Amino acid sequence: MKPFVFSLERIQGYRKQVLDAEKNTLMVLRKTLSEIDEKILIREKFRQEKQDEMRIKQTRGTTIRELDECKYCIENAQIQLEYLAEERRKAAMEVEAQLQIVIKASQDVSSLEKLEEKQLEEYQILKSRDNEKALQEHVITQLVYSRDSRQPALANRGI
Repeated sequence: MKPFVFSLERIQGYRKQVLDAEKNTLMVLRKTLSEIDEKILIREKFRQEKQDEMRIKQTRGTTIRELDECKYCIENAQIQLEYLAEERRKAAMEVEAQLQIVIKASQDVSSLEKLEEKQLEEYQILKSRDNEKALQEHVITQLVYSRDSRQPALANRGI
């Protein structure tokens, strides 16, 4: 019997390559999202530091110019945070969309793997049947040869 060969092996290989490529894309998108989150944290920390600095200057007394500088920095940080929040929302949507693509590609690969397992099981069953048939033929042949080899001896005895 021929060795087992999965009939859709080339397609399975292609789909695995597609899955790997989609996973890499997902990894890049998640990294981008993580970088945006890091920028948001840095901006929030900066804004908080400027608000604290402004409060301290107000209680200790300072010039209006210094307070305006602090206020400008706080407002600018807030604008940057709003921009980053929108950028993060878009990146999160891209990650989610890519995740769905990866799930679909993974399901495609999985279905082919299950099909391969099923075909391999069927192959093993057929191989087992062939082995049984060969064994039966061997036993029958041995019985026929042993019977044929005894008959001349019996004929010589007059039986």
